[in-house]
Amino acid sequence: MWVGTILYLAGLACLLTTFLPFSPMTIDLVNLRRESQLAIHRHRRILWAGAGLSWGGAVLWGTLLTVDGNPAGPVLVWLTLGSATAMAVMFWSGYVPLVMTPPAAPRHLPGRSATLAPDAMVLGIALGEQACAYQRDQIARPHYFKDRLDERDLIVSYCILCNSATAFAAELNNRPLDLRCVTAFNNNIPIESDT
Repeated sequence: MWVGTILYLAGLACLLTTFLPFSPMTIDLVNLRRESQLAIHRHRRILWAGAGLSWGGAVLWGTLLTVDGNPAGPVLVWLTLGSATAMAVMFWSGYVPLVMTPPAAPRHLPGRSATLAPDAMVLGIALGEQACAYQRDQIARPHYFKDRLDERDLIVSYCILCNSATAFAAELNNRPLDLRCVTAFNNNIPIESDT
């Protein structure tokens, strides 16, 4: 029984390591340094694999475990499967990099034919001969999104805390950037790029 318990706890530790420093519910409780959060984010797939292997081992151990010919591991199996389900629900509903994922395609307002509420706020950008506007509420949650304007790739960013927006070219040294949100560290959103 101890082997299964150790496997269960190892899997739980791996998942909590990837989840707690980034969840809006727990980020203030854990309060890791930015460098630690980024290191955990970079190694998250290794931790996910460790959790999957550990919990798979716990379920296997629980199904094979018998004492005096009777199954002794159903509690371990149900505990592992129940924990996996609960963590998946919490993870996908509150994990910052997933919640803060920008929309696949920004929705531009349709110019003069747009119908907006009287108190609606829009963010506008003009570049070269082109201009476009976005509803504030569409980017308030992800805080940033990618767009293309006047044949240039852009990142448009908006902070709901300070009510400010900026846009910049999505490239560095003439190479395109594929930016993604990593976490929300002290109400700041670090982003990373594989390029």
